[in-house]
Amino acid sequence: MSTKLTDDDPASTSSIDMNPINVSVVSQATSISDLVDEEDPDQLTFAGTLFRKRSRVVDPDSIATKRSVFDDPFLAPHYWPKKGYENTHRFDPSARWTYREEQALVRKIDWRIMVIAAIGFSALNLDRSNVNQANSTSFLKDLKLTTDGIVSAVQFWLKGRTSFLVCRSLLGILQGGFIPDLVLYLSYFYTKTELPIRLALFWMSMYLCSIVGSFLAYGILHLDGVAGHTGWRWLFLIDFNFHQGDMHNREGLTLKRLWTAICDYDLWPIYILGLMFGIPSNPPATYLTLLLRSNGFNTFQTNLLTIPSQALGIATTFLVTLLSEFVGERTMVAMSEDLWTLPFLVALYALPSNPSSWLFFAIVTGLLSYPYTHAIQVGWCSRNAGAVASRTVNASLYNM
Repeated sequence: MSTKLTDDDPASTSSIDMNPINVSVVSQATSISDLVDEEDPDQLTFAGTLFRKRSRVVDPDSIATKRSVFDDPFLAPHYWPKKGYENTHRFDPSARWTYREEQALVRKIDWRIMVIAAIGFSALNLDRSNVNQANSTSFLKDLKLTTDGIVSAVQFWLKGRTSFLVCRSLLGILQGGFIPDLVLYLSYFYTKTELPIRLALFWMSMYLCSIVGSFLAYGILHLDGVAGHTGWRWLFLIDFNFHQGDMHNREGLTLKRLWTAICDYDLWPIYILGLMFGIPSNPPATYLTLLLRSNGFNTFQTNLLTIPSQALGIATTFLVTLLSEFVGERTMVAMSEDLWTLPFLVALYALPSNPSSWLFFAIVTGLLSYPYTHAIQVGWCSRNAGAVASRTVNASLYNM
């Protein structure tokens, strides 16, 4: 049961005028001795639940509230919510909750926040991936191209290179902030120890969406010639219906907060890692359908043959995130993606000019089954941020 410190509690309190909010700050006394320290090894973790027993049994009805700056009478005034904060009337640092209550709340957030976020991300990826699926058709030839929301539906009427580039540029502008904004949104609901595994599930939904998208493309591209239109035009039009939604954050990301995050030089190595780690695997992933087509597979085979690497990617991404949480290490585990792709890239380079179609498929599928470490690195960024406020912005900036 949740508990709350009362005025009759023997702990001393000090009143601090917060202009104009009168804040009662709990002093560091016996009244806060029931709080859990931030690095308490007995905190429940996902990996700990699966792989190892806790050093002691945690009473589910014991206090799970962690010690924070609001329990320090000197620091609390500097972190107190501003007068205009919409939930000031509900904010109470003296509140306590149990492990049982915390777990119930996290489960509710998983279903009401995380699932909706994954669905929104899946809709985004349907729209982003349909170009790759269209590449397995006469799309490039029809628009005289080379490999060098509403806007999505407009792609149905594309006539040439210029209209395609303008349309995709508009999509990039309109959709570019969605992922950083969604990561920012999720960071409002999860702690730094809870966030990595949720982000792994978040990006696993991308793989799942790609699998669904491949099956959809297989069916939709059979509409080639219907009403006098090519199959790829129907693909763009129908995918649009999956890509409609809305999300409002209660507090936006301001330029000032973004600049503060940019100036946090302690996180620059992680930002650089975020820019560099995907370089080896991105070209094969981007041009997979073109590569399969050029190796003799037809349009429909190509779309179905993209599925195995996506399915394996779900498993490897989940396992590598659990491994990171289990060993409590980020640096070496985050290298696993590039270490995985290296031998497959060497094998691709060593292939003859006209390799066996199925041999090429096997190698490129193995390459693209890599453990995606992006979620680990976002969580890594979150863990190393200086404060809760900067944690959310830093994680969002990393994704940019």
